[in-house]
Amino acid sequence: MKPAPFKPVTRTDETTKMVLHSDPDSEQTTVKDQTGTVLWSMNEYVGRRMIFLSPNGNTLLLFGSVYFGGLLSDDKDAAVLSVYEQGSF
Repeated sequence: MKPAPFKPVTRTDETTKMVLHSDPDSEQTTVKDQTGTVLWSMNEYVGRRMIFLSPNGNTLLLFGSVYFGGLLSDDKDAAVLSVYEQGSF
């Protein structure tokens, strides 16, 4: 089974209004605060994973694999949980 092509991902936290944007073409992910100021960025695309951003925007949790989101796959190398602190793994 081949996954569909990747699309840009944008998530806005309802409480803090912080915005995470991830672009598959540039493999760049940025987190901006409610004023649009970039808090941090990283050279990685988050894919279809489930995304959780801490209230201060510093900690990013990604659940699942980049290809299949929250679904677990048979790929033992696929990350089930990835934790980033201001873009560092």
